[in-house]
Amino acid sequence: MTLLQLGVYQLPKAEAGLVRALVVLLAQDEAGFRWAFSADGPHDALIADAACDAALLATRSRCVALLGGDAPATSDVGALGRPLDKGELRAWLRRAEERLAAGSRVVATAVPPPAQAPVYKLKRWPPQSLLRADPRHLRAAAVLARGGMDARQLAAHCDDPAGACLAFLQELDRHDLLEAGAPTFIRSRAPGTAAALRDRLQG
Repeated sequence: MTLLQLGVYQLPKAEAGLVRALVVLLAQDEAGFRWAFSADGPHDALIADAACDAALLATRSRCVALLGGDAPATSDVGALGRPLDKGELRAWLRRAEERLAAGSRVVATAVPPPAQAPVYKLKRWPPQSLLRADPRHLRAAAVLARGGMDARQLAAHCDDPAGACLAFLQELDRHDLLEAGAPTFIRSRAPGTAAALRDRLQG
């Protein structure tokens, strides 16, 4: 289990020691307690003196509480009473943990999906000079006649090397035989498929 780091900022030495001691007690009392006191940053949460600038503190940690003051009405900075007690600290750390978890979920869902490779399909059946009576070319042409695929998908469907499929796509493109197509699910090929599709495209 990864522990979250709690720090203090500009607290008197005695109060910083109290925060440390309370964190140790909470860790002993509660199974699954996820916080540890850390003198050095970075900190997941920070407890600071009420005289500190709340806006500045917000740049140092995602969860901040002011000790002995009121929470600013227009910020996410919390407030803790002075003297600090164990129950109040436990409740605030739970809220901080929930906020950190929610922030992680937002970051994860905000990552854009990788760009999809362009897919192509045949506009018309390639001439025999291009196919060269090669079974791999015939198989790939039959697949491209039925729906859009990129080189990786074509290689997987035809069980051919990706490099060979890419080279064939480039050759088709040089002869103006390809057009953009939507990705298509294609079932396993059946006997005679290539010949039937060739006749349809040529006809």
